[in-house]
Amino acid sequence: MRRVVCVVEYKGTGYNGWQRQKNTGSTFQEILERTLSRITGDRVTIEASSRTDAGVHAVGQVVAFSVSSQLSLSVLKRALNACLPQEIRIRNLLEAPQDFHPRRGVKYKHYVYLLALVHSVPPFWNDFVFCVRKRVFDLALLQEAANLLVGYHDFTSFSAAGGDDYFCWRTIFSFKVEEKSKGLLRFDVVGDGFLYKMVRIMVGEIWRVGTGEKSLAALQEMLNKPSRVYHRFCMPPQGLYLVEVGYEAFNPYQGLVLREGLAPFPLWVEEH
Repeated sequence: MRRVVCVVEYKGTGYNGWQRQKNTGSTFQEILERTLSRITGDRVTIEASSRTDAGVHAVGQVVAFSVSSQLSLSVLKRALNACLPQEIRIRNLLEAPQDFHPRRGVKYKHYVYLLALVHSVPPFWNDFVFCVRKRVFDLALLQEAANLLVGYHDFTSFSAAGGDDYFCWRTIFSFKVEEKSKGLLRFDVVGDGFLYKMVRIMVGEIWRVGTGEKSLAALQEMLNKPSRVYHRFCMPPQGLYLVEVGYEAFNPYQGLVLREGLAPFPLWVEEH
């Protein structure tokens, strides 16, 4: 059996997230497994680095699977992109060590959240950013709030019930807030792992600080006294993107470069 690792890009709108579910065919795991099985003739099971929620996008999801098929990777990649729905694209396909698993040996994960402040929402933005009516905010205060979350903390206060994580300590390596263009905010967060809905809750709470609805002291208290009893604002899923997953011993993005400027979020493109 060959072990194959794959970098997948997908638009989350209209799908029920990554993970296979009962009585539905609209998850990315189900669609990829069904398509791979049809192309290779194997019964394929796929593991992923992150179980993204319904409506969440990915530009660099890492998945792995084992197949006995001897199709070349270039042929397999072309076949997959020809057969998959337009919302799903394979960006890279590589041979991997037999013991590679996308949820093990992870050094960091990088997510982006996009928030647009507009009076009238352009219809083309609805699926890709979270749009709110334009309001006063303090960019420096947003960054100050983000800085509070950097480090090793118990993030129970910034997670939702329903996840399968019992240990809630995580390390945030960096958290950057930028205004990419007038009224378009981008939140970049890199950490060793994230709890259920953690990124969306962190961004929601930072946003409340930046608009004056919450104090820095109250945000600090959520870290000092971890609990889900606090009133939290969880940002909607359409503004969230899984960008990259870094590993200790394997690079699934070989031959790709993360390019800025093609969209408000970075995209993986082939090196030339």
